[in-house]
Amino acid sequence: FPKNLYKFKPVSSAGAKNPPLMNQVCYGYDLSAINIKNETKNQLQLKWLLNAYALYNNKSDFFLASGFFNKLAGSDVLMQQIKSGKTIDEIRDSWKPELDNFKKIRKKYLIYSD
Repeated sequence: FPKNLYKFKPVSSAGAKNPPLMNQVCYGYDLSAINIKNETKNQLQLKWLLNAYALYNNKSDFFLASGFFNKLAGSDVLMQQIKSGKTIDEIRDSWKPELDNFKKIRKKYLIYSD
């Protein structure tokens, strides 16, 4: 990533005992100071991920070979959408049918109206 981004060194921690780039200088985004409510509008934000992918020189190495990204995402669909250049709106639109179905199912379990 460009060296004008936030600089950090991944270290071993409870959540990541052996990060792939442990103790190496890395660059990325410092999101610790953002106002979550204003910045996210209560939605999962993809802009940092899509921007990171756009900035990354070696696209074939962006998604970990371990498949961990797909494990976090639930499938390889998001990875394929990013690789194919889908926009944030196109990605969000692809979630709509499953979200609508989920909302129908959960409706019978709600104590209060939506």
